[in-house]
Amino acid sequence: MITCNPEDILTKYQNGNLQVTILKDGTKIREYPQGELPYPEFPESIDLKITNYCTNGCKYCHERSNSQGRAASVEEILTAIDGLPRGVEVAIGGGDPLSHPYLSTILYEFYKRGFISNITIHQTQVGSLIFSSIISPAVYHGVGVSVVDPDSMYYISELMSDYVMHLIVGVNKVQDLITLHEKGFRKFLLLGYKTFGRGMDYRLNHNQEIETNIRDWKVSLSKLIHLSSDTVISFDNLSIEQLNPKRLFVDQSDWDKFYMGDEFTYSMYVDAVEGTYAPTSRSVDRTPISEMSILEYFKTYRGSKV
Repeated sequence: MITCNPEDILTKYQNGNLQVTILKDGTKIREYPQGELPYPEFPESIDLKITNYCTNGCKYCHERSNSQGRAASVEEILTAIDGLPRGVEVAIGGGDPLSHPYLSTILYEFYKRGFISNITIHQTQVGSLIFSSIISPAVYHGVGVSVVDPDSMYYISELMSDYVMHLIVGVNKVQDLITLHEKGFRKFLLLGYKTFGRGMDYRLNHNQEIETNIRDWKVSLSKLIHLSSDTVISFDNLSIEQLNPKRLFVDQSDWDKFYMGDEFTYSMYVDAVEGTYAPTSRSVDRTPISEMSILEYFKTYRGSKV
């Protein structure tokens, strides 16, 4: 049993035969008191799409979001995640989540339910979130920033110390992370390149460039993780597949301490706009929310179709 300082704990809960502790710095600890294989009863984290409206026009957007995209209603969103217990992490995205007319209401409803909300925003919106008088920092836990131009990113205040810079391997270059690090940013999430949505079309015309970028990230990874002692680099499952960071660990047990599990084992995707559940945001096989609850969906299909 791992002992933590109570002041460092954000939340703690039971999920099947797992005991889950999440610290305020984002660290997640899973423990299996009975020594059995883990069998979660509900997803620990949800990738939630609340709108398909966006005016940024990223050519590789896997959601095909645009200025004609629809925002899900608050009722649709709450119905989609109804039944989830306290402690679940919800990554709120789109489209452009800041464009949702009822974002503050959504965040407050999640806060009341004990969810840990994180918002993913476009780099150009960083200032609007920092100085917003509408969205209270009390109702969300973290901010992820999709970086398109690291040279124009500036470390505005200590408030940004917990911001996580999102970089897409295949689109962003290795130098982008180095530039952001020089500007003071210390938390990074590497996302795999999704050949889905507009990402399919973009890859047809930029395949060599994408493959070169992925190869550069793979070669540079061992140096990047040693940039400084306070630098944290995380990976989504797709970037793990494309970059294979596991090879950097001599001891398999060390890798197991950091690896958060395969896709659709502890996580899933919810598209509240289209009203569907799916293993991931790039899954073709989707189930209408009207057919079953999120808990029924997860228990029925968990780990079976990615």
